[in-house]
Amino acid sequence: MRNAIAGLSYARMSDRKNVIGAYGGANLWRFSYLGEVDFIDDRRVASEPRRDQFAAYAEVNFLALEWLNLRGTFDFVKVANDRDQVRWAVGVEPFINKYIQPRIQYRINNGPGSKPELNQDELWLEFHLFL
Repeated sequence: MRNAIAGLSYARMSDRKNVIGAYGGANLWRFSYLGEVDFIDDRRVASEPRRDQFAAYAEVNFLALEWLNLRGTFDFVKVANDRDQVRWAVGVEPFINKYIQPRIQYRINNGPGSKPELNQDELWLEFHLFL
């Protein structure tokens, strides 16, 4: 293992919303791993019951070639009243040169049944320019 990182963070977003999180990452051979968990205490809306939330993110990268990264991610958000959301993604990130990196990802979204717009699969294209 060449590198590892771990940490904690806290954000007080208002007197009714606080977030505490832990994150970590490492790399081993051609693999890089990232993970984060967040605990969200959200009491902003007085007419709704308290909505404590839990969020998690995990990512695995594999450097297949010096110019090609394969990536898989997982997102999860736990929300009160069965409004959980889950997203899986797989993608490819070629490094054209040190300034240009396109990304293509296929995402599988699973949200609450009452919100069909959160249950659609996506093909995501990004173009990163580093200056």
